[in-house]
Formats: sequence, structure tokens, C-alpha cells
Amino acid sequence: MNISLQKCVTITLSFILMVVFLTGCSFSFTLPSTTVLKREDAKEYIVEKTATETITKIDINTRIADVVFVPSDNFYVEINYLYWEEQPEYSLVDGKLYFNDSHALPNSYSLNYSLNNQITIYLPADAALDSLSVDTSSGDVSLLGFVAKDLKVDIAYGDLILEQAAAVKSRIDLSCGDSDITDFQTGILDFDSSYGDSDFTDINTGNLKLPTDVIFDDFSVNSSSGNITINGLTCNTVTIKDSYGDVNCTDVHADDLKSDLSSGDIDISESDLTEIRLNNSYGDAELSLLGEESDYSLNLTTSYGDIQVGDKNYDDHFKVDNDGERKLSASLSSGDITVNFDNQE
Repeated sequence: MNISLQKCVTITLSFILMVVFLTGCSFSFTLPSTTVLKREDAKEYIVEKTATETITKIDINTRIADVVFVPSDNFYVEINYLYWEEQPEYSLVDGKLYFNDSHALPNSYSLNYSLNNQITIYLPADAALDSLSVDTSSGDVSLLGFVAKDLKVDIAYGDLILEQAAAVKSRIDLSCGDSDITDFQTGILDFDSSYGDSDFTDINTGNLKLPTDVIFDDFSVNSSSGNITINGLTCNTVTIKDSYGDVNCTDVHADDLKSDLSSGDIDISESDLTEIRLNNSYGDAELSLLGEESDYSLNLTTSYGDIQVGDKNYDDHFKVDNDGERKLSASLSSGDITVNFDNQE
């Protein structure tokens, strides 16, 4: 998390300096008044690890705390928190866990040490949740071992780990931080990241954790700056957007995969895809697809680069219409296109 935060701070300061330069130093910038938080002035909010009733809903909104799920034999909650203003709000009533620390710290503050604030929730394996919402301004989030109808995660500065879990519908937003999502099942995923790498492993694979009527319908990933890596994914529709970063896809099974990149390479291998549509401004596209070349209709274009299909080379455009439902179209402004087929002799 510290590395990610440092990156974001560096980007922000660089932007401010650029504005000052472009305005001929006539631009004035005033930092808001900040309160220096001294550790000796801090108050403690402690919830000892305690067995609780069955938890069915979780709503956590924190300005500065890590949120951690831990596999367990029962439901427990543990909170260790330092604050200076109003005591955080916490309750667990009728299975609904609520935490909010919006008034626990000054609006603007500074500190030169780690608070180590942490909210820990212990869950039995595949605990069934109606809804799970985690919103943190600064803190890492680690979520393991649950099955939810609705999942919402919003992290401003911090990393995300999501493992051995499932959600019918998922919405994940990261402003500055890396994400590692492994062994996760979801009918719909809407994922957005501004600055950080995004790794997905074994998505919608393995033993079914969700109700049988849930369809793995849509997997959408949008990144402004960072690499996207997908290793094992099954879904009807896959949409990938990345402004600055590379995309690597392995073992992806989908009816429709669409990728739109501005600057970065895309590599797709060992994947079973019916229709593929690629757009890229600056970067190469390399694909290794299941089947034979005759299974695919191809429409490949690059303004500045080479095209290679199997062992044959082409200039800036190659198009062929074959019978069958598989289609590949790729349009690059500057980059090479390489396409190979696993069954090609």
C-alpha cells in the first residue's frame, strides 16, 4: 500500500508543478490547514475478538483502516482503532454489521507514523451474505471466504486481495492500489482501477459456489494506468480497457472478448474465444488461439507494423472470410499483429 500511495502522491505533485509551469508561475496554490495528529493525543476504540450472531450484511465506511476477513469456525469481530475526534460508529443488530468513522479524524490532518487501524471479521467458510460493502479512503482490504448476493468495494488508497469468494453482482473501484483477485466467481463484474496493476486468477472456475441459475454473463475491467493480467476466466462477455499498460490473457473462455487499449501490448494465449475485437493505438497484439486457422474469419489492420498469421507475413492489412462462427478483428495504429493457432501443423 505504501508503494501505491507514493506513486499517487508523485503523480499528483507532478500535475501541480506542470500547472504552475504552464501558467507562468502566476498560479497560486494554498494548502488547506492541517492538524498534526500526535499519538499521545489519540483515543482508542477497541472491540475485543468476540463471538457474534450470524452476520448477513456488512457495511463498512472507513477513512483510515485496513479491513481484513479471516476464515474461522464461527463469526467474530475484532476492532483496533485510534481516533482524535468523534468515536467511530459500530453496531451489529439482526445480522447487520455497520461501521462508520467519518467523524473520527479532522477533515484535514497529517501524521508521520502508521496508525495500524484494523477491522477484522472472522467468517465460517462460504458464509452467506445478502450484501457486502467496503468503502475505505486509506487502507488495504483483504476479503476471503464468503458468498454474497451483492458486493461493492471502493478503495481510494490501498491494495485489494479477494480470494475464495463469490458474488452474484460485483462492483469494485480502486483509485490508487494493486488488486489480486483469485478463485472468485461472479455473474457480473464491473471493475475500475485508476493507478495500479490488476491480477485475476481462476475467475468463474472450480466448484460452483453461486446458485445454479446465476449466469457468468459479463466481466468488465477498466484501467487508466496499470497492467491487467488474467489467468483462467470463463464468461459470456469480456470487456477490457486499458489506457497505459499491458494486457495478458491466458486460458480465457468466452463468446465475446473486446479489448480497447491506448498504449500497451496485448497477449492472448491458450484461449477459446468465439469473437475477438481488438483496438490499440500504440502496442503489439499477439494471439495464440485454440483451433485451426480455417476456423476463423480474420480482419487485421495495422497502420505502422507487420502482420503475421501462422508462418505467413502480410503488409498492413489481411482479411479472409471462412465459414464458421469464430471471428477475429484487430485494428492497430502502430504495432505488430501476430496470430498463431494451437492445432496448426
